[in-house]
Amino acid sequence: MKKKRPVTAQGLVWKTRFRKSASGANALLATLLAAVLWGMVNYLSMRHYQREDWSSQQLSVLAPQTEQVLKGLDRPVRMIAYTGREHRARDLMEELLREYAIRSDRLRVEFVDPDRDLGQAKDLQMLYDLHQADVLLLVAGDRHEVVAMEDMVLLQSDEERPMGQDPKMVGFQGEALMTSALMRLLSDERPVVYFLTGHGESDIDSFEEDRQSFSDVRERLERDNLDVRPLRLEERQGVPADTAALVIAGPSRRIPQPELDLIRAYLENNGRLMVLLNPLQDAGLEPLLRSWGIQLTQDVVVDPSATLSGSDVHVTRYADHPVTRSLQGLRTIMIRPRAVWPMQDEEDRPDPVRYSALMTSSDQSWAEMDLSEVPIRFDPAVDIRGPIPLAAAVERGGSDDLNLQDNRTRLVVIGDADFASNWLRSGAGMLLLQNGVNWLVGRDQLIALPPMPVAEIRLMMDQRGLNQLLFWVAVVMPGSVAALGFLVALRRRG
Repeated sequence: MKKKRPVTAQGLVWKTRFRKSASGANALLATLLAAVLWGMVNYLSMRHYQREDWSSQQLSVLAPQTEQVLKGLDRPVRMIAYTGREHRARDLMEELLREYAIRSDRLRVEFVDPDRDLGQAKDLQMLYDLHQADVLLLVAGDRHEVVAMEDMVLLQSDEERPMGQDPKMVGFQGEALMTSALMRLLSDERPVVYFLTGHGESDIDSFEEDRQSFSDVRERLERDNLDVRPLRLEERQGVPADTAALVIAGPSRRIPQPELDLIRAYLENNGRLMVLLNPLQDAGLEPLLRSWGIQLTQDVVVDPSATLSGSDVHVTRYADHPVTRSLQGLRTIMIRPRAVWPMQDEEDRPDPVRYSALMTSSDQSWAEMDLSEVPIRFDPAVDIRGPIPLAAAVERGGSDDLNLQDNRTRLVVIGDADFASNWLRSGAGMLLLQNGVNWLVGRDQLIALPPMPVAEIRLMMDQRGLNQLLFWVAVVMPGSVAALGFLVALRRRG
C-alpha cells in the first residue's frame, strides 16, 4: 500500500495556480467559441433572412409588380433623392427606397440635400437640368427620369379638411410612380398617343387655366414615356399606322362623317380609342359607340349626396378593373357628367363585346332627362334613378381575362372631359385618364399599383396621463430592474 505524499504549502500554491489558469483558459475558449458562433450566425442571417412588416399600414410591403421589375433589372440604376429633411413625403420615400435597394443589388440609393450638399446639388442641376428640389432622380447610363415628390402625396379634398387648416396627407403613391419611372427608364419603346383636333376638342398645347386646356394631361402622359401628338384627320387618309391609342377629348362640334369612317376603320383593325364626352354637345359619335356596345342619351347626372355646387359630382365608386383598381378610396370630381349606358339590344353589335362600368354615381343620384327643367328635381316618370355608370371600358376579342395582353380592340368612354383639364386640378381625375390611356396601349402593369393609405396616429393625453406615463417610464421600470439586481446580489452573498 502506497503512502500518500504529504501536501506541502508550495504544492497547494501551484495546484491553485493551475486551477485558476485552467479556469481562465476555459473561460477564454468559451468566449472565443461564442464569438465565432455569433459571427457565423450573423454571416448566415445577412445572406438568408426573412423580412416581415407587422405594422398596421404595411407601408414597406412592395407589390408583386414592383418585385418583378426589380428582379428584371439588367443594368445599374442610381436613385437619387434630391430633397431636404422637411418635406412631408421624405420619410415614406426613404423607407420605400430602402426596400427597393434591399431587393436588387443593381440599385444604388443616394440622398442629396440641396441646402447642405451644395457641390453635389450643383452637379445634379447641371447634368440633369433640375430646376427645383424635392424630386427623385433615376439615372441609368445616359438616360434619366424625374419624379416630383409632391406627385407622390395625396391630400385631403376641400370638403374633407377642416376650415382654415392645411390639408393632411391621406395617401402615398410613391411606389406606383417610382416603379413606373423604373419601367420607363429601362424601356426603349415609346408608344404614340394621338389627340384628335379640329372639332373644338381640348387642347394639349394650351397652358391656360380653363376647361379646354389639357397641357397637364400631355405632361403626365409624356412622363409615362408616351409620345403625345395632335392629329387632324382631315389632313390624313386614315389614322396613322404608328397609333397606339387615339383620344377624342370633349369635341364641341360634330365630327364629319368621312372622319368618323376613318375612326371606325381604325377600331375594326384592333384599334384603341378613348372618348371624353361633355353634355349637350352632339359630336356625332353616338352611332359609332352604339356599334361597340355603348348607348348615349341626352342627359345630365345629378347627385345631391356627392356635390358641392350642384353641377359637380364626386365619384368614389369604382369597379375592380385595371383602369380603376388603383383609384379605390380616392375621389374623382366630374362636372355635369352624362351617363354611359350598356347597349340592351346586342343585335347592333358587330361581334360580342365585353362592357365594364368603370365608375358609378351613388344610390341617391339620377340621370336627368329633362334638361330644361329649373330647378332640377327627380321625376320618376322620366328620369332614371342611380347608380348611373359614368365611365365604361369595352373590349372585343382575346380572352375574358382583362389582365392578359393580346391584339384586341379596346375603348374607354367617360361621360365628362372637364375632370382632367388644367382648370380642375383636384381629386383622382388625372390618375383616371393616365390609367385609361396606359390600359389602352397595353401597359396594365403601370396602373395596378394602388396608393397606400396614410393614417395619422395620435396619442391624446392630458397632464395627469402624461405624469403617470413619466412615473412608469422614469421610476417604476428602472426601479424594478434595480430591485431585481439587488435581490440577486443578496441571494448570492447568502
